[in-house]
Amino acid sequence: MTKMKSIFFSAILVISTLASPGLSALQAPEPATVQGTVVQTGTAIPIPRARVILTPSTTGVDGTIFTVTTDDEGHFTLPNIPPGSYRLLATHDGFVTATYAPSKSNAGLALTPKQSLKNVVLSMMATGSISGRVKNSLGEPVGNVTVQAQKLVYQPGGKRGLNLVLTARTDDLGDYRLYYLEPGQYLVSVTPSAGPIPGQNGEIRTDSLTTIPGSPLAGKANLGRTITASDLAALGIVSAASTDEFFSSEYFPGTSDPSMAAPIDLRSGASFDNADFIVTGARQVGIRGHVVNGITAEPVQDVSVVLIPKIAGNAPASTVSATVSDSGAFEFRGVAPGPYELIATLGDLPTLRATRGATTGGAFLANGSIFLASLPAAPGIRTPARSRVVAKSAIDVGSKDLTNITLSLGLGYDISGKITVEGLPNGSIEKPEGIAIQLIPEEEALKTVPLAAYVDSNGLFTITGVAPGRYTINVSNANKWPMGSYVKSVQFENVDAITPQLVIPNDPRGRLEIVIGANPGKLSVSVVNPNMGPTAGATVVLIPDIPLRQHYDLYQTATTDATGHASIAGTGFMSGSIVPGDYTAYAFESLTDDAWWDPAFLQKYDGLGKKVHINSGATQTLDLTTIPLR
Repeated sequence: MTKMKSIFFSAILVISTLASPGLSALQAPEPATVQGTVVQTGTAIPIPRARVILTPSTTGVDGTIFTVTTDDEGHFTLPNIPPGSYRLLATHDGFVTATYAPSKSNAGLALTPKQSLKNVVLSMMATGSISGRVKNSLGEPVGNVTVQAQKLVYQPGGKRGLNLVLTARTDDLGDYRLYYLEPGQYLVSVTPSAGPIPGQNGEIRTDSLTTIPGSPLAGKANLGRTITASDLAALGIVSAASTDEFFSSEYFPGTSDPSMAAPIDLRSGASFDNADFIVTGARQVGIRGHVVNGITAEPVQDVSVVLIPKIAGNAPASTVSATVSDSGAFEFRGVAPGPYELIATLGDLPTLRATRGATTGGAFLANGSIFLASLPAAPGIRTPARSRVVAKSAIDVGSKDLTNITLSLGLGYDISGKITVEGLPNGSIEKPEGIAIQLIPEEEALKTVPLAAYVDSNGLFTITGVAPGRYTINVSNANKWPMGSYVKSVQFENVDAITPQLVIPNDPRGRLEIVIGANPGKLSVSVVNPNMGPTAGATVVLIPDIPLRQHYDLYQTATTDATGHASIAGTGFMSGSIVPGDYTAYAFESLTDDAWWDPAFLQKYDGLGKKVHINSGATQTLDLTTIPLR
């Protein structure tokens, strides 16, 4: 009996020993650890109480976000991290968010099992501030006015634009302070607060008013209601037009023209404390006119008329709507001096329409003017009963009322056309039936926007309501085409129509011929420094040669990895592919903004780039040497 027990226990021991390797294989990989320090940029000064965040950057990790706060010496430890790819960043009030980038590349932080990553340094750049005081011509403080910090940015074509970064409001002493600003160049402007503006029914929405402590509406919980102008006046609230206390928007150091403004060069941790304004009152005026049918000259009903200030860059503009009578008459009251666009609109757009800012899942059909958007099939787009017709007029408001303005709405022309597809793989669908084609005006919001036309089984279409002007061609519902589809050619009235853009003349007679190519090229780049070592983090820029230099949708960039390699990739369907043609490639050792949009910037490096021809269906390789910035 004793012997039997011994055999039994021995058997159990053997089975357990044999099973253990299998159990180990099922266990999760051993975790990793990350240790490091958060310091101020350019110094060894630690930043206590900084928030360090480790967030997954790829699938395969359970999605857990790990956070920790640095100690008094700026040190942090993140233990028990599952292996995978992550983004490591640090935040702290008064500093620009810092992201850890191994070897100066854009690659994520890859953690392996049992890895102990030490001596990680996150360098944080201190933000700055801009402050000042706003007074009137009598030296009195002006409270409750809006002050904006707008950052200079580059846009396609070398245009310098403005992006609104931060807004503040002056207090009872006229003081303001814009803080937590990243280093850079800023234009600072002061804008009067919006007064009560009646809608088309004569009522005013109270939540659109700016209220300050002490005003009759301040602190009210029911501001989201309508009220009449007489009720507001009974509360002591009137428009600036009634008091002549209004002033025009101004840019520091005292100009209404943003091109004459003095940029404030804000350095890391700096405070610019004397951005003061002295505002001068200006009389507000009225604008009156009529909207008529451009063919019959009769009044137009059910029309919308709006007034939009001309503001440089991307700063938001306050659109004001007019009350339009059944006779087509409109009127604006209390308009401040300055340049404006007066726009009358009749008709609707499709419920879904592609724009360059909203092409989710879509693509640019490059080579100039055509881009794709991943919209639902044709039946999913609500087609309005009439195309949108828009009339506009540029006006300059001075000290006198503007009267007898006539906005004439035209009906537009019909444009017929045909679209064909070349280079599709064998077995692919080549019929473009169901494709939607629409012409988008150069200034989309300010001109006629015709309805989309749907292509039949023969590739034919007709676009209605087209006004003379410059257009981009929008092609949607093209998801059945392969990735990398591009515009091979566009002709209108037997003339090239994409160099640089489609131009519709008065009384057009020809047909729009669109040819889509489906066999693009690719480019693989290796970048070295002057010492022939691989360069990580270099900016590779691919610029089309003349005559396509103005086609900014062909401009492409990429950042080299830790080995100095990069693949040029497009957008959406253009991902990983390039429109065939001639290009010049540059590799800049350090380029933090989009300065390459500026032709003047590229001119400084003329002759330093390398020519490359992208062939259809082929992958080109190119060796580049980094170019120091001048």
